[in-house]
Order: sequence, then C-alpha cells, then structure tokens
Amino acid sequence: MAMIEVEHEAWYLMMSALVKVILVLLIQLHPLSIKTLSMLFTASNNVTMISLALTCYYAFLFKLTNSEDDLCVASVIANRTEQEMKDMIDSFLISDEDENNDDDLKHILVTPNKIVYIIFTSGTTGTPKAAVISHSSLIYYLRSFVEVDSLRTSDKGVQLSSCTWDVHIHEILGTLFVGGLIVLLRPEQDNRNMDYLARVIESHQVTCFCIVSTLQILLFDILEVQQAFHRLNTLRLLWSVGEPIPSYLIARILPLLPASCKYVNLGGPTEGNVAQTFHTGTENDAHSLSGSVPLGRSMSYFKLHILDKFHQSVPVVYAGELYISGAIMSGYLNRSDHNAKALIQLTGESGKSYKTGDLARFLPLSGEVQLLVREDSQTKFNGQRVELEEIEAVMYRSSAAICNCAVIKMTENGRDHLVACIQPSTTDTAVLFDAKQVRAFCEKNLSQWMIPSHVIVVHQLPINSNGKLDRAPLPKPALSSLPECFDSGDECREGEPPMTIEQNRVHDIWCHVLKIDDKKTIPINSSFFSMGSNSLAMIHLYSECQKSF
Repeated sequence: MAMIEVEHEAWYLMMSALVKVILVLLIQLHPLSIKTLSMLFTASNNVTMISLALTCYYAFLFKLTNSEDDLCVASVIANRTEQEMKDMIDSFLISDEDENNDDDLKHILVTPNKIVYIIFTSGTTGTPKAAVISHSSLIYYLRSFVEVDSLRTSDKGVQLSSCTWDVHIHEILGTLFVGGLIVLLRPEQDNRNMDYLARVIESHQVTCFCIVSTLQILLFDILEVQQAFHRLNTLRLLWSVGEPIPSYLIARILPLLPASCKYVNLGGPTEGNVAQTFHTGTENDAHSLSGSVPLGRSMSYFKLHILDKFHQSVPVVYAGELYISGAIMSGYLNRSDHNAKALIQLTGESGKSYKTGDLARFLPLSGEVQLLVREDSQTKFNGQRVELEEIEAVMYRSSAAICNCAVIKMTENGRDHLVACIQPSTTDTAVLFDAKQVRAFCEKNLSQWMIPSHVIVVHQLPINSNGKLDRAPLPKPALSSLPECFDSGDECREGEPPMTIEQNRVHDIWCHVLKIDDKKTIPINSSFFSMGSNSLAMIHLYSECQKSF
C-alpha cells in the first residue's frame, strides 16, 4: 500500500510541475482561454474550481459561502461587468502581469485529498448538488483514461465542451497528462459549429476528441454534404460521451471513420468522476438487440457492482442497481443528508460506493454492463442528466398561482421535449397564471435546456395508490403542432407571416428542423427556443441553412 501511495505522489508532483509550465505558456499565447487556465491553475495549486453557467449564476452563489477551501469560479464571463463580478463573489484575475509573482501561493500545501474541483449536478429538491472531486481522484481517473486509450505524446486533442460539464476536464488534461497537445477553439466561434470543428481537425491534425452522439450526427451530416470525410484522416480516437449511443449511429459512423480510428464510448455519472466505464465500438454493436451500445467495463481504479435491495450481488443477466466504487467523489458539498443516501459502505470495499439509481445488468458473454432504466425521476435530456423534480420545484416557487406541477419528457421524431403540466391553486386563479413570470424565474434558476417548451394547465395531477405523482397518464401534446409557447401563448399563433422568398425558405427549414406540420404558419417574430427547440437543434438549423443558401 505504501508503494502505491509513493508512486501516486510521484505522478502527482510531476503533473503539478507540468501544468504550472503549461499555465504560463497559455497565458502568453491564449489569454482568453479562461476554462483551460482555471483548470490548469486548480490542478497545480490548492484551489478549488467551481464550474457554473452564468444563466443561473445568482441562484447558485449562496451555496459557495460555506466552503472551507479557496474557490476559483470558472465560467464564461459574458455580459458581466467587473463590479458585478466583485459584488457576487470574491475573485482574482489570472493575467500575464502575475505570471512571475507566486509569493501568494507559497503558503499553499497541496495534498491528494484536497478538493480540485466542484461541479453542480441536478437535484430533486430544486437545489442543485455540488459533487466534490479530490486531487487524488482526478489523478487516478487521468491514469485510467490514459491506460484505456494508450494516449501518446504525439496526440492532439480539442477542448470542445462547456466548463459546466465535467467532460471538459479530461479534454484539457487528458493529452497534456502524457505530454501531448490541446487545440483551443477560437472564443468567437460557437463550439457546436460542426463545420468549424471539422476544419480545425483537418488544419491542426487532431488525433482525438470527445463528442456527444447528437453532435456526431450533425458532424457527419455536414461532412456528407460537403463530401469531406478526408478531414478526419488524422483521427485515431473518437470518444462518445454524455448520451446513450443508438445502434444505428454505430452502423453509420464506423464505416466512415479512418481504418485506424477507434470509437470508444465513455460513460458514468458526474459523482463517479469524469467517467468510469469504457466500451470500444464494433460492427456487432450495429446489430445490438437492445438498440444501444453497452456502458462497457470499468476503468482501472474503479469497480462496478450490480446489487439487489439488500446490497447483494445479482447473477449475470439479472437486473439490479448499479453502484460504483473507487476514485469517486468525496461527497456532495455540505449535503450530509444526500451523502448518507448516495454513498454506501459495501462489504469488501475499503471506501464508500456511489449509488447511481440506474438499473443495469452484466452481459453474459462480454461481462460488460448494459444500462436498463432509472429507479427515480432522473433522465437524460439533450445529453444532460437532469432531475425532473428539480424543474418542478423551481416552477412551483415561481408563482403563487401554481398549486402543483409535473414535468415529463416526450420524444417525437427523434427529438426530446420537456412538457410542464401545471395545476392552478384554485380554478379562479387559473386566469392569473403568468407564463412570462414563470419563464423569467426559470431562466434565473435553471439552465436553458431544463426549461420546458410546452405548458399544459390541468385540473388535478394524477396520483397512484401510494399517493405519489403518476406521470404516465399526464396529457401529452401533439409536438408536431405549434406549441403553447412558454413565454407567450400568442406568439406562436399570431404575428406577421413570412412574405418574401427568403422568409418562406427559412420558414420551411424551421418546419423541417422542428418537425412541425408545414401547413401551419410560423410568424416571423417567433422565438426558435420557444417553439420547443434547443441549442442542438440550432446546430441542425445552421446545417440546413448552409444547404439552402
């Protein structure tokens, strides 16, 4: 055990020295890369990084005040003045003026158990939970990641993901950990612009990058239109993250990748570290009876357990709840109640294991894990893991006219929608329900992808025999029709219709992307997001406009 700790400390010190050097170089070469700078800064010093989305910044800041560690808030500082930032939280500026001044850091003692970053995950109470990851857990993950894919000093990665998603951590540190390079996208470019990404891969000879399956479809759509699959010739590793991979996607993408390129599915919840499982895609996955690619097997320093309600292992093929042990989170920040439920001491494990809430099974031949369903209301929506109860809690607080509400996820024509069913306080106050007020409140307290696009007012929400909310019988709108817009009930039905040739062409593209009956007329003043759309569909819209204009 002592030998392992000595070896770990050696790796850790080497990593700290490496990122300090890279930090100075990045400040000189790319001063606008706040995500990369903050990640490298926290990896090499006793500072904790907090990743937040500024769309719901104010609602989360109060949770940071009880932390006993120094905090470095990493975010895209958009439309915020320096004074506004100072009013919100104590901060410091990473700049080239301070590159040779490290006197204020000499007193810092870095130890493996110190917190390296905190990242918020969705919570059932309407208050997001902050998962705490230590320096040692991060180092163990990076070592596992390097072993899985045999990363080389010659590899070049791309930093593509948002800093509010933990995938950006291994995008930044993965290739740097072995002495490779990282390509930073230009700040003025949308990192979901797949045409731009393809050009970057070609021009910088990128060898590996991470991408969700939804964006993979858009990337290969654009390459197919342009007949430009040669842009991927330098790729040897494509990591799929964040979403289940449908079998049809494997069937389409594998033949189009370079022969030497390996397609790897990385999986696991934020609480378990960036990722804990891997599966290498093959042609057999294209014919999977389950319709999706397995979660895979555990990386080094992680262990997967599938247990019954008595915490006993279930036989192969039988379903049970998935637990993860090893280099997982230390716990939720200042949430002892949630820690007691989520972190379980299993027999035979030295540390605690994370109770995922996922039902899964071991496959008989490969021994890999296949996800089945979740036991609670948590779901994947547009690549993000969200709690429906969190959205419900926020909406309930938004207006006194709301007695109760329920959110369901609907899928139609391959697109996901969140639908809110609202029960007014009384029948008399139904007319007082202010959708704009609720929308504004949700925008301050929820991320954009968590705001429902459709709202239905119901007399009574259904409950089951146990007195719990029963989502199954809730009314489901026809998503292919024009939605009841959340921010304005009239916006989708009234307004100036398209008149010019260009406007009608754009109208047809909107109908195609949004899967709306083209016999309906969308006014030109309509909001794309209020029509039940999301940022991923915006990328599809961009692609379709490129084809038509």
